[in-house]
Amino acid sequence: MKRISGRQHALVRAYRELARTPDPAGVRLLLDGAHLVREARDAALVFESVVVASSRLHSNNEERALAESLEQTRVDVAVAGDLTFAAISPVRTPSGIVAIAHRHPTTVDAILEQARLFALVVVDVQDPGNLGALMRCRSREACRSMP
Repeated sequence: MKRISGRQHALVRAYRELARTPDPAGVRLLLDGAHLVREARDAALVFESVVVASSRLHSNNEERALAESLEQTRVDVAVAGDLTFAAISPVRTPSGIVAIAHRHPTTVDAILEQARLFALVVVDVQDPGNLGALMRCRSREACRSMP
């Protein structure tokens, strides 16, 4: 893993710029946190870069495990001191690992053209149980019988 230091490093600038101005096409994603980086890895997204805080490499934790597993798959992983990492992370309380990943966005039309599609769109779900009930609903009749 390469080490980066200082706010003037090209990677620091790249992360700060993406946080300031998100990609309008939605291709480049700024991910902060082990859970987002893990989900991106599991979804086989392409990583542009990953940066882990040096303090997270001193013990067994998810950030360290992710950084090591991504590096083994030839992903560009860098280590930053905690102050430099704080400048990279877009959140107030940095999680310890950030990444820039690429995805292939799709259109609503492309999704709806798929045969035998069941699409569920929800916004601002407050109670996960409500989402579960909606997902279990397979027909209009079954949904109408819901309280």
